[in-house]
Amino acid sequence: MTAAFTQLHITIRKPCSGDNRGRLMSKQAKKWKINTIPLLFGFFVVIILVVLFPLTTPSGNSLSTSIAVIVMLALLAMYILRQINRLERELEREHAARNAILLSIADGVFTLDQTYTITSFNESAQEITGWLPEDVLHRKCYEVFNGKDHEGRMLCSESRCDVLKCLRFGGLVPSEFIMDVSIKDGVTKCLKFFPSFQSDGDTTVATIVFRDISKMREYEILRQDFMDSMTHELRTPITTIKAYVATMRHPKAHFEKEAIDSFLSIINGESDRLSRIVDNILEASRITHRIDLNTRAMTLDAVINEAVEAVRKTTTVHTFELSFKSHPKVYADSKQMRYVFTHLLTNAVRFSPDGGEVILMLEEDQKDVVALSIEDHGIGIPFNQQKKIFETFHRIDVGTTKKIYSVGMGLYIVKRIIEAHGGIIWVESTPGKGSKFTFTLPRAHETN
Repeated sequence: MTAAFTQLHITIRKPCSGDNRGRLMSKQAKKWKINTIPLLFGFFVVIILVVLFPLTTPSGNSLSTSIAVIVMLALLAMYILRQINRLERELEREHAARNAILLSIADGVFTLDQTYTITSFNESAQEITGWLPEDVLHRKCYEVFNGKDHEGRMLCSESRCDVLKCLRFGGLVPSEFIMDVSIKDGVTKCLKFFPSFQSDGDTTVATIVFRDISKMREYEILRQDFMDSMTHELRTPITTIKAYVATMRHPKAHFEKEAIDSFLSIINGESDRLSRIVDNILEASRITHRIDLNTRAMTLDAVINEAVEAVRKTTTVHTFELSFKSHPKVYADSKQMRYVFTHLLTNAVRFSPDGGEVILMLEEDQKDVVALSIEDHGIGIPFNQQKKIFETFHRIDVGTTKKIYSVGMGLYIVKRIIEAHGGIIWVESTPGKGSKFTFTLPRAHETN
């Protein structure tokens, strides 16, 4: 739409006054001007209707133009003020929406100014770190986070942090990075940061999103440990089998029957070891979704004796003691319980490499549950790992020079089996003194 100027000509006869009443003031009709000025600003049109009176100053200058200009400027000023108010409201709504997003986002978010000072810290950031706003706001970011890499080298400093360099001097925006950060109460978390920068030409601010990847890193470590252990567990029996087979197939080798039987027995034992590893992997995968139990009322004497005899063949430095004052019946699946006892006894032997006594004991014989335990006097389990040992792929790191290899799924399977029976399992252990695993099973009541 364009501004248009139109003139409307109206003829009006003014009444006469005094002796000149009825006489016309002028032979020609005076023209009154009505200027209609359409104004287009933004989303609406302001139409100004200005009635100009044919007034003149003593010097002969017309006042109509001056009045029109004054009215125009006044209306324009009013329009500008209204637009300023509208923009302020929009900015307030945008700021409120931005704050709502920052408050609702699951990731931690904080902002930095050019002096590296933290200017905002959302609720998710507070939940991840345990820090309150008063703990971090208006403080330097490197003083708050004090981050290090996985080898303990300091990353949070003006000279080493690429984010701070970019914030002050510009340049390429750094990609995401990972730091170990000591948060509230001395707990260390692995945090991944995603920086971005906003600039208006004169100042630059940084918005940094971060998330806790401690669990992800832990799972990655477990995965790598599992691969290392699996490689060792598989390679050892395969190497043994190949060595004995190669020896037996040597064209110049001649062995007595006893030697051949011994070699075959070793090969068979290593083959069984490989089979158990595969079975463990398949069992762990299967029981993650469902465990099929064939429970019945039974005593555990036969299952325990079978497990003890199987493990006894693997050691010459351990003794096994059964301490049962009674032989209560429980509801259990004999096959699954054989796995539980065999694995717990194997662990007791494995984690007491110097030998010693392994004790199987009836802990409690209550009305509804029966509690049994297996105790060794070995190297024990570090306190910080006792809550994790029943997790899948977790292997106990005892800090000894001799590496104890395992796949890391046995205790996870044991826990799942016990829970499927309606029982619970826990461990009591003191590093250097040994461990005791205790679990419960539902008692089978006698029926008349």
